[in-house]
Amino acid sequence: MKGSVKSFSLIPISFCFLFLFRDEFAVPARHLCHPQQREAILEFKNEFQIQKPCSGWTVSWVNNSDCCSWDGIACDATFGDVIELNLGGNCIHGELNSKNTILKLQSLPFLETLNLAGNYFSGNIPSSLGNLSKLTTLDLSDNAFND
Repeated sequence: MKGSVKSFSLIPISFCFLFLFRDEFAVPARHLCHPQQREAILEFKNEFQIQKPCSGWTVSWVNNSDCCSWDGIACDATFGDVIELNLGGNCIHGELNSKNTILKLQSLPFLETLNLAGNYFSGNIPSSLGNLSKLTTLDLSDNAFND
């Protein structure tokens, strides 16, 4: 009889332990990207020609999927905002100076890193890239921009 009393007294203590430390064992919630940011990325990609063979990162870019899981995309872990767009070395051809192109990037208000290096972008580098207020890293090297 004494053994059963001891085991019953451990149950409330176990529940207290789990309640007090539940946050320590919880799996953090994974935030999905915002639909308008996913659409902006897809529209940005569709502005250009992507030649093969290359890294193929944009193959994972499928509508109605989580853009935070796409190759070349990084999102803020807390809010799910796109903070990095890395398209370096993806054999992308086209002009970056289209107003529509930059407007699509401005739909990513928390974008901190933009890597478009090692592609085939041409034309002038648009000054409106300066409107990306959170941007801290911009790599446009190894392209065919006008001097």
